[in-house]
Amino acid sequence: MPEHKKLLDVRATAVGGRDGSIATEDGKLTGRLAFPPQLGGDGNGLSPEHLFAAGHAACFATSVKFAAKAAGLTVTNVSVTCTVSVLQEADGAFRLASALAVTAPELPPDRADEVLTRTHGICMYSRALAGHADVTHSFVS
Repeated sequence: MPEHKKLLDVRATAVGGRDGSIATEDGKLTGRLAFPPQLGGDGNGLSPEHLFAAGHAACFATSVKFAAKAAGLTVTNVSVTCTVSVLQEADGAFRLASALAVTAPELPPDRADEVLTRTHGICMYSRALAGHADVTHSFVS
């Protein structure tokens, strides 16, 4: 018996790498890709980091609500800003860092760190990054 049950498949195709295009099979997302100026490109398109930041922010915001509920709190209004950084190691290898700034006016400040720490255990992006990237959070309000 499998240890997990698949709930969803989403398929996307990238053509040409960072200087190409992307499209999801269902047509809901299409776009031009371009290296950002900081990495030597013209910046006239999305980067994988744009897409990752948006996905992590959305997933973390939803997960905050679940974590708050598990802690006996009701949080319905959540905004998360995700900053994804590209880091280069001494050996030349690249890795990501993800910093999440959370605004949730209904979340009591004295419970924020507890809830946000619990959120990392719920958020699929945070779980996927655990041990592979620096992931931090801050509570704005």
